[in-house]
Amino acid sequence: MITYNKLVRDKIPEIILAQGKQCRVSVLKDTEYLINLNLKLEEELEEYLETGEVEELADLVEVIYAIVESKGITARE
Repeated sequence: MITYNKLVRDKIPEIILAQGKQCRVSVLKDTEYLINLNLKLEEELEEYLETGEVEELADLVEVIYAIVESKGITARE
């Protein structure tokens, strides 16, 4: 089995299983999750700065919302 070590979103494991394939996921501890979100933030910012594409900007915003949520802050705050 291929190892990706990626954050998962959009019900990807369920989609993989529905296709008859297998996957294994791990739930990160809060600190590990935040570390990985920060790494993802850097990655998405770099991609946006390279391309300027709206899709990359949307990915960046999504990561920011995930970081905010992981810190227990609502989007309104």
